[in-house]
Amino acid sequence: MIQRNDPCPCGSGKKYKRCCLGKNEVSIDTLVEEELQRILAGMYEQPITHAIHAEYEIYQREWMSKLGSFWDEKETEYAVSEYFFYVARRDLWKRYLIKVLNEPIRSAVRSVVETWQEPIILLGKIIEEKNGLVVIEEVLGDETYYLEKQQDMPVEKDSVVFGVALRDERIRENGIFIINSLLFVKDGNHSFANEITKLAESSGFEKSDDFYKAHMIDIYHRILSRSEGSVMDLLKGELTDIQQEAVDIFYEKLEFLEIKADHPELMGNIIVTYLYEKQPNFKKPEVIAAAFLHALHEFHMFENFSKAQSELAKLFDVSVSSMTNQSVKIQEFIVEMGKNIGRNVHDE
Repeated sequence: MIQRNDPCPCGSGKKYKRCCLGKNEVSIDTLVEEELQRILAGMYEQPITHAIHAEYEIYQREWMSKLGSFWDEKETEYAVSEYFFYVARRDLWKRYLIKVLNEPIRSAVRSVVETWQEPIILLGKIIEEKNGLVVIEEVLGDETYYLEKQQDMPVEKDSVVFGVALRDERIRENGIFIINSLLFVKDGNHSFANEITKLAESSGFEKSDDFYKAHMIDIYHRILSRSEGSVMDLLKGELTDIQQEAVDIFYEKLEFLEIKADHPELMGNIIVTYLYEKQPNFKKPEVIAAAFLHALHEFHMFENFSKAQSELAKLFDVSVSSMTNQSVKIQEFIVEMGKNIGRNVHDE
């Protein structure tokens, strides 16, 4: 049993009676958490030289220019500050931690801060949620990290998360602590993860940290562009591989035939929304691609294009019956989609 004059078990160095007497272990955990948050906030309160401030402003102008159309000034400021202190000028963060660790702090806090020397740039896919922890595998590496799930955190399997994190062994080995926030990207067919992987491979950097240092702003831009895009942009990441293949074949044929759509964005929205909502059953992607071309042609969505059903089916190497069967369903969907739009307009 701990006596009033014993050292406090929280590791503060104070006597129990002057520290945590009357507080339960949850309260001690809360004190540790609050102190960690104060340490993080203290990084931004450190005096910096005019030269460092000038360097920061260069990044700030670049990030505002590229991300300002998606984020407000405050959100962009958070992102560029994280990038500057934890990535571009990590030496400033390490210097600050030396100062923190030379001060009297609770042993429970010290054990966490000592693992913060190398911030983690996290780009990973969610594998599962288990026992309150989100399991995340790196996209550009082999590490697996564990994040404590917070309320309202949009955790979905195969989503990609991106942001800056610190190690937190309180959770478990390879646990992580979020500095500010993470961005979550729905990526059902892994198109976003593949896109960033290709960007990294073409960048010429051998280490992922060097790649992130050079291209972190580009990754933010790609994520925010997806979030702010059309319905097609929002949903295409949810398509299965075979559905995406059908979409690719459809657009390849349009290009081959030099067909121009009167309303290309509407056309794209119809295609992707139909695949996402109706989940049509097909084994050959050419069938659904041909059916889309046939159905959209029936709705007069193409300029100067005319082909008989047999010609169209032959072009995609599918049977007329399989193409028209799928086309009828697509046409019914387009009609229903138009009715819903009309009802929504009338309700407004």
